[in-house]
Order: sequence, then structure tokens, then C-alpha cells
Amino acid sequence: MTAQRNFKCYACDYEWEVPYGSGQSGRQMVCPKCGSSNIHRIDAGGFGRGRSRGQGGGRRP
Repeated sequence: MTAQRNFKCYACDYEWEVPYGSGQSGRQMVCPKCGSSNIHRIDAGGFGRGRSRGQGGGRRP
């Protein structure tokens, strides 16, 4: 089974999968249903979502 990256379009709520190593960069992708560039990765475990406040990764005082 090939590992998949999951994406969601926030313009039309369409969700789809793209296999790793497909040559498609997430930053250059558009929704295959409506063509919007307002898409985000929604992989399980929080991968691809960045860090939220309070979990580190920001500037230190």
C-alpha cells in the first residue's frame, strides 16, 4: 500500500488523496473539483498542519 497525503479544499469542502512521490508539490496544487488554491493538508496525526501556539516552535523571549 502506498502512503498518501490527504488534502481538503476550504472553498468547496472536497477532500482527496495524493500519493507520496507523485511529483506534485502541495504548495502548487489546486482543488481538482473547483480549481481553488485554498487547500490544506489534513493528514492524520496533525502532519502538515504546522504547530499551534503553546507547543513550541516560535521565537524565544
